[in-house]
Amino acid sequence: MRRPLRLPDGWTTDTVRANDITVRTYRTGAGPPLLLAHGFYESARCRRPVVDALAEQFTVHAYDARGHGHTDAPATGYQMADRVADMREGIAALGLDAPVVYGHSMGAATAAWLATEADLDALVLEDPARFADSEPPMSADERRRFVRDRVHEWRSQSLAERVDALEAEGEQARRRAVAQGECDPRTAALAHAGYPVTSDAFGDIDAPTLVLKADADDRIRQEERRLAGPLDGPLVHIDGAGHTVVRDEFDAAVSEVRAFVERRGLA
Repeated sequence: MRRPLRLPDGWTTDTVRANDITVRTYRTGAGPPLLLAHGFYESARCRRPVVDALAEQFTVHAYDARGHGHTDAPATGYQMADRVADMREGIAALGLDAPVVYGHSMGAATAAWLATEADLDALVLEDPARFADSEPPMSADERRRFVRDRVHEWRSQSLAERVDALEAEGEQARRRAVAQGECDPRTAALAHAGYPVTSDAFGDIDAPTLVLKADADDRIRQEERRLAGPLDGPLVHIDGAGHTVVRDEFDAAVSEVRAFVERRGLA
């Protein structure tokens, strides 16, 4: 039987113990350490294009979050404090000393809260989950049911069916389809727990930070720049991008990351 995804050329994989779970990790590149954290419903391998781009300047360590990819999916432990502990203890288990941390969505929110308590070289936050102080559109119970039903639907489908549903995403479709099938129904607890407002962490973050945000109208852009005011670094809106900023506008987003890295002398 053909493996769903081949390990990319130049990548190695291993596991570490962090916060009492076994975490799947991937490594590629050369240079200073950078930890990469994916978003909800995805896995480290979904981030291959940006991992490979960053690997030109960094040793990139990407990991599967709990309940995703090939990392454990325990019955409990889906609060923000648990996810921060996974990241913090994963960094220690990998032997990384004050790395750059790059996160998208769920991973960005986790990285922001980690940065309030840990020594990091820098942060790159790609459209962090619950960036602003707004009420979620669904209640906690509704979110849990929505995620549980969605994950069960994916797991009932074949890989080919999931790939077909993502056809518009091109070469990314297979990586995302595999990740959907690997997502554990226990991640519904993550949706139930939700996220504290990410920008509430900004006043306690000392690390240089780049925030990549989705395209928005002038009013929203102005408000988001205000919220990012306490950070040591820019908030950049990427024209034409949605929530998956790097996937939507890869060249523009990666150019901003590289410019930030060069300005700050990070690699």
